[in-house]
Amino acid sequence: MRLKERVQLRVTGLPNDVESWLRIIRKTPGTEIIEQSKPYKNRGSQKIRIYVSIAFSDELQCDTISTT
Repeated sequence: MRLKERVQLRVTGLPNDVESWLRIIRKTPGTEIIEQSKPYKNRGSQKIRIYVSIAFSDELQCDTISTT
């Protein structure tokens, strides 16, 4: 797989939700997490945030991504 594009994201949510999101991205064919920060706590909230860089290939198609 040749990784072509790269995006940088800030992901915010409850710790279990962020971890679930990361599992979905890791299982999605044609994607790879290049960098991932440690979790940072949001002030006044139980939520956390992480920063990730994701590379994806030309082969990635929107219909391969499932949220279930």
